[in-house]
Amino acid sequence: MKKFIFIIFIPIFIFFIAALTLYNSAQKPYVKAEEKAAAAARNDAGIVTVTDFYLYHGQETYYVLKGQTEKNVEKVVWIPKDKKKKQTVRTYKEGVTKEQALKKLMSEQKPEELLSIKLGMEKNKPVWEITFVNSRQQLSYYYLLFDSGKWLKKIDNI
Repeated sequence: MKKFIFIIFIPIFIFFIAALTLYNSAQKPYVKAEEKAAAAARNDAGIVTVTDFYLYHGQETYYVLKGQTEKNVEKVVWIPKDKKKKQTVRTYKEGVTKEQALKKLMSEQKPEELLSIKLGMEKNKPVWEITFVNSRQQLSYYYLLFDSGKWLKKIDNI
């Protein structure tokens, strides 16, 4: 009986260690991107505490950080992966909040499942990208302008 338990335990233990190693190696690029973006946000926008980080892959890749300055001002920084492009910095209360973006979506749509909501950049404009499954069980992407709260584009029924 002890041999049987030992024979079962060893493969499960090896599988667990392999899965943990795979997960850690998959997270390294994301963690590295967050650290690099946080350093840039500290230098360029004065953010001392990062509260949210989004890795956005739209037409271009952006690292987006939300955080607080020493004076407790909430700011958002959009950092393009392309070093030739300029960063965009806004105070959080200048734009539409996450809750306001969700409220606008809910007033117009009745999503079956909300998959994600994150800050990004489309056509050089800061946006909230809202990804959800609609009532017909199809994927939808809605882009709400951070500055004005108007829809930039809607992609339905994917």
